[in-house]
Amino acid sequence: MKVLVADDEERVCALICALIDWERFGLTLCAKAYDGISALELIKAESPDLVITDIRMPGLDGLDLIRKAKEIRPDVQFIIISGHKQFDYAQTAIKYGVAEYLLKPIKKLELEQTLNKMVTRYHDQQALFQATKQLQQQVTQDRKQKRMLALSLLLKEGQTDLLATCFTRSECMRVLAVKMDILKGFHGQRSDGILTEKVEEYMSRECALLCSDIITALADGYIYLLLSYTEDQTSSILKASDALLQYLKTQSEIFGNILFTLGLGVGVKKYEELSSSILTSQQAVAQRLVSGPMKRYSVTEFKELPQFNPIDPFILGLQGICAQSSKPAMVRHCTAFLDEIDTAKLSPFAKSKYILDCFDKGATFIIEHMASRDITIVSYDAIRQRLGNAYSMDLLQQAFVTSLEEVFNLYLEDKEETLSKPIQKAQEYLALHFCDELISLESVSEAVNLNSSYFSSLFKKSCNKGFFEYLVDLRITEAKRLLVNSEFNIGEIAQEVGYRDPKHFSRVFKKVCQIKPNEYRKLYG
Repeated sequence: MKVLVADDEERVCALICALIDWERFGLTLCAKAYDGISALELIKAESPDLVITDIRMPGLDGLDLIRKAKEIRPDVQFIIISGHKQFDYAQTAIKYGVAEYLLKPIKKLELEQTLNKMVTRYHDQQALFQATKQLQQQVTQDRKQKRMLALSLLLKEGQTDLLATCFTRSECMRVLAVKMDILKGFHGQRSDGILTEKVEEYMSRECALLCSDIITALADGYIYLLLSYTEDQTSSILKASDALLQYLKTQSEIFGNILFTLGLGVGVKKYEELSSSILTSQQAVAQRLVSGPMKRYSVTEFKELPQFNPIDPFILGLQGICAQSSKPAMVRHCTAFLDEIDTAKLSPFAKSKYILDCFDKGATFIIEHMASRDITIVSYDAIRQRLGNAYSMDLLQQAFVTSLEEVFNLYLEDKEETLSKPIQKAQEYLALHFCDELISLESVSEAVNLNSSYFSSLFKKSCNKGFFEYLVDLRITEAKRLLVNSEFNIGEIAQEVGYRDPKHFSRVFKKVCQIKPNEYRKLYG
C-alpha cells in the first residue's frame, strides 16, 4: 500500500514521515508534496493508495485535491489533517467519501491507530474486490459454457430449448462452419481451442454492429458460429465471412500445415429450422473436396440425401472377409464400394457422408469382432482423423481404404495372437472348402494333423463356438451374399454353399436367420 503525504508546512510533512514505522504497517512512503498542485501531479505519477493531506494548501486546497484525485483514481483513500477552526472543511471532505481526519498537532498514537484502520479497510476492500472479480469471471465463464453447451446440443442432438434461454434471436439466424484440415506435416499440438477463441474474438469484433448475438462451439474438426442479425445486414455478413477467411489465411501461415474452409448455411427465422442451417453449412464445406480448401462456400437451399444405401451390403461383405482373414479381399471390397459411390450421381456432401459413415460402421464391425478389442480411443481417433482432414475427394477415398485396412490389420494381429496356428489353418481350410457337402470334423482335423476329439475341443475354445456351428455360419454368410448379389435360385444357392437338399438348406437358413431365404432376398436384394 503506497502513501503520499501533502502539507504546505514542511516541518509537518517531516513530522508525519518521521513518526511512523511505515514498513511495520506494510506501507511504502512514495512521495511528499508541499502544495495542492504538486500533490495532484504526484497522485497521477505515483498512483498512491492513501493520501495524507492538509485540508488547506496553496495552489489547490485539500477539498479540490480530493475531488480531482477521485476523478483520476476513484479508489484512492484520504486522511485529512485540519485545524480546530476548519471543521466545516472537514465535513465537506466527508461528503467526498473521506472517512478519517486528524486534528493538529499530530499525535503518533492517533496517527498509528488511524493508519491501522486504513490498512485493515484497504485489505478488506481488496479482498472484496478480488471476490467480486472472481464471481464476475465465474458468472461470465458459466454463461459462456452454457452458451457453448446450448450450441453443442443443437449440433449433436438438434435440441433448441437451452439455446432459446441464452441466445438473442433476431430476424435471421445462420450457421457459419469453419472446417480445419490438419495436414500430415503438422507436428504441434492440436490448437483447436486457441483457434476457436481467435475466430470468436475476430467475428465478435468485426460483427459487433452487424449481429445481435454470436455463439461459437467446436465439434468434429469444425468451428461452428451461430449468427443472429437483421435481414438488411445479410450482405455485410457475407463480407465479414470473407474477411474472416483472409484472417484465417494469416493464421494458417502462423500455425503451418493447417487449411481452412468456410461454409455458410442458409438463413432461418425459427429455432426449429436451425438444423437445416447446420446441414447446409456442412454441405457448403464439402465443396472443398472438388473445388479446394481456403475458400468460402455457400448453399442456398437444403437438399435431402438421396435414397441410396450402399453401407449395409458393405458390412454384410465384411463378415465373410473377416472369416477369411484376407487383406487383398478387404482392399478389393473397399475399392468396389468406392466404385459404387462414384457411379451414383451424388453431391460432394452426400458422397463424403456415405464414405465417412461406412468407415465408422465398418471399423466398429471389425473392432467388435476382435477377441480382445484392444484398440485405444486415441489410436482409433488418430486413424479416423485421416478421413476428417482429407480436403479432396481423392484424399478422402485413399484415406478410406488405408484407414480401414489399418483397422483390419489390427484385427488380424489380434486374431493371430488369440488363435493357435492349427485353428487358423483349420479356419483357412474351412474358408476354402465350406461349400463341400462332404466336409466334416474328421476331414478338417485330419487336414491340420490333430485328433478329432482334441481338435473339436480346441476349436470351440478358440472360436467360442462349435465346429458345426462355425461351418453353418460360413455357409449362411455366403448364402446371404449370393441372395443379395446373384440371380441364382434357392436350389442353386444351396448347392453353392454345400447343401444338396434345398429344403434342408431353407430349414437351416430360417433357424439361423429367423427368416426364409426368399424373404431375405426380397428384403435385401
